[in-house]
Amino acid sequence: MHAHLSYNTLMKIVFLVATFGIVYLMRYDKVIKVTYDRESDTFKHLFLVAPCLLLAVIFHNDGLLEVSYDRGGKQGTEICWIVTSL
Repeated sequence: MHAHLSYNTLMKIVFLVATFGIVYLMRYDKVIKVTYDRESDTFKHLFLVAPCLLLAVIFHNDGLLEVSYDRGGKQGTEICWIVTSL
C-alpha cells in the first residue's frame, strides 16, 4: 500500500514540476517567449477549465455533494488533482 502511495506522490510531483517548467519556459525564456503573440491568441480558457472542473466534481470518489471528513478534509485538493489530470 505504501509503495502505491509513494509512486502516486512522486508522479504528482514530477507532473507539477514539468508543468511549471513548461510554463516558466513559455513566459521567461528569451527564445520561446518571443514566439507568443498575445494579439492573435483568441482561445477562451474558461471553455477548457469550466468543463474540467464540472467533471471533477461530478466524478469525484465521494460523489457530487457528499463530503467526507474522515481523510482530514482533503476533498478540495483531490478535486484539484482530478482537474489537472483531465
